[in-house]
Amino acid sequence: MYALAATLRITMSAIVFIASVGCDAARNSSSTGKTRTSTNTVPDFAGIAAMIEPTSSCPNILPQGMSNPFTLGTQSVTASDYLLVGCWQGTLEGKRFLLNEYFSSALGGGIAIQYGHVLVAHLMAGSGAPVIVRFTQEYVCNAEQGGAYFEAVNLRTGVRMDDEEAQRVCPPLEWPPPYVLGLGVKRYPVIWHSTKP
Repeated sequence: MYALAATLRITMSAIVFIASVGCDAARNSSSTGKTRTSTNTVPDFAGIAAMIEPTSSCPNILPQGMSNPFTLGTQSVTASDYLLVGCWQGTLEGKRFLLNEYFSSALGGGIAIQYGHVLVAHLMAGSGAPVIVRFTQEYVCNAEQGGAYFEAVNLRTGVRMDDEEAQRVCPPLEWPPPYVLGLGVKRYPVIWHSTKP
């Protein structure tokens, strides 16, 4: 009889634990269906970053006349076919970086990164304008398709983070995030750029 009571207590404890884990996961689900648990902490940015405002103050870091800056397409487009819609500046490992966000309604979005006065990346960033949602370690995270997909790019090297890792690291606990994450006490708004350049 005592063995039966002990077995029932253990079974009930397991059911309560499983139910509480399920409830925590449900509370941490975003509207995109991605689940983030509070035990899955994401490190803050390893440098300092600040949004440059107004956008008209952003330095253009793409070479004038650069062809196909964000695609390998056969279309003959240049950097001037894109609108500079946002930018960031900061330091990482003692060197200055600039991050520019570009958009064209016909061509999609792109980001360009300059690190230590060298252009290290000019990458396609989806069909819409880039949406910067997080800085973590050496990376910047961009949301695409209203938060359905995320990518991360290393600000020092310009190399994209492995896709599976980016989907784990970049999504915020709540969507949309209240501010750009990973910058400590700094609070910059997440900017949803106009898609009408």
